[in-house]
Amino acid sequence: MQRMNMKRFVKYMLGAAAAVIAAAVLAVAVVTVGFYGGSSGGSEGRASRPDSAAPYAGPRIPDVMADPAERASWFVERFWDGFDFRDTTQLRPERLDPAFGEFASAALYADPAVRDASLRRMLDSAARGGEAALERFAALAEEYFGSRDRSTRSEDALICAMEKLLAMPGTDSPLRDRYRFLLEMALRNRPGTLAADILFTDRRGIERRLSSVRAEYTALLFYDPACESCRAVERWIAGSPVYGDCIDRGRLKVVAIYAGDDRRTWLDGLGELPRSWIAGYDPQLRIVRSLSYDTGGVPLLYLLDRDKRVVLKEPRVDELEMWLQRNAVK
Repeated sequence: MQRMNMKRFVKYMLGAAAAVIAAAVLAVAVVTVGFYGGSSGGSEGRASRPDSAAPYAGPRIPDVMADPAERASWFVERFWDGFDFRDTTQLRPERLDPAFGEFASAALYADPAVRDASLRRMLDSAARGGEAALERFAALAEEYFGSRDRSTRSEDALICAMEKLLAMPGTDSPLRDRYRFLLEMALRNRPGTLAADILFTDRRGIERRLSSVRAEYTALLFYDPACESCRAVERWIAGSPVYGDCIDRGRLKVVAIYAGDDRRTWLDGLGELPRSWIAGYDPQLRIVRSLSYDTGGVPLLYLLDRDKRVVLKEPRVDELEMWLQRNAVK
């Protein structure tokens, strides 16, 4: 059930700083040199790549285009125009994977309508290139837009890609099942929707519902007592003046749920959690079996409002803290 080892947790905890740096770098890139490095030289067209093993290069952005969002949209819309989807050598990881990462990074800043249209065209082109090409691009869309460990993660882009794949005829049945599963999970507990209600057993052995928790905001944390990354998140929340201020003033309650059924493991780890938190576990494994939440990787956070509508879905602990700092701390 653990999502991260400690090496990967460093990346998780430094995510906010990395995101700020990435945004700054991207802003400079789209304003000055384009998304693939090197000066655009005032001309459009494709970058020259004489080395056939080098990553595919996207288009050079015109110098006259200064607005970062406009540059991102322009870049994303034309990114795959020079890619030969029928050439299987183009599908090699050393050529395609860095290029897809570049495309996915730019897609975060592009107009959503442009991003989605480009994704659909990309998958149509991949389908015309053959089964291998389509499967490669589908796998990359899942990895770069769906993985919790990717800075390019975008549930909106993942939903678009999976919907397109499911609408395409002739998709292999096991893969279709995979795309359908990914789509269903991405559509669950979206911001603005009611969070799935769950049953859990609390410290006193009383069965409770998430919907019964009364608070202006609820930080829902799924964790595993044996997960070191989870303990680091718990310590972050417990030691944070921002979280502490919201909890002390009754604006925030933390609900920490062990989605497993090992009561002894849960009890042994209870001492790590502050008494002010609502702690529980799921002896019937209903959360796991119902897939109400994707608890296959923990720690997993949600921020819910008074009515248990999702405010933030799966933010990092520092991202949630920043949201509270802006919206809940007076």
